[in-house]
Amino acid sequence: MHGSAHRSTCLNCGEEQPIDRVLERVASGESDPPCRRLVGSEQCGGILKSSTISFGQALRPESMHQALALATTCDLLLAVGTTLGVYPVASIVPSAKEAGARIVIINQGPTALDGLADVLVDGALSDVLPQVLQRRLPTS
Repeated sequence: MHGSAHRSTCLNCGEEQPIDRVLERVASGESDPPCRRLVGSEQCGGILKSSTISFGQALRPESMHQALALATTCDLLLAVGTTLGVYPVASIVPSAKEAGARIVIINQGPTALDGLADVLVDGALSDVLPQVLQRRLPTS
């Protein structure tokens, strides 16, 4: 939902590329390398940033549509490390529940949608997520 730190995006033309390419340019001495995409016969020159959604940026509509489509067809939805208080992303959990999915919420502290959970796991992700991935669920 919030993009990938493994890719970069030009804020001017929207071109995406692996972030490693930009980091290599920085490592070789370029400070704040601009976008090199050719627009006509000139380089774009736009600002490159990680392909993550920053505060104030809108979510990509296609990401939300895809997430809702998956939520309504999944058997199990894991909500990990979120208070589930920010919409529209938080609406994925009730959509999955209404479609018959089991809901597992993993978070340190309560969330706004704990009442929908089939399983609640409370704790620091660094402690509980490895256990969850090994199928040893500490539940509350």
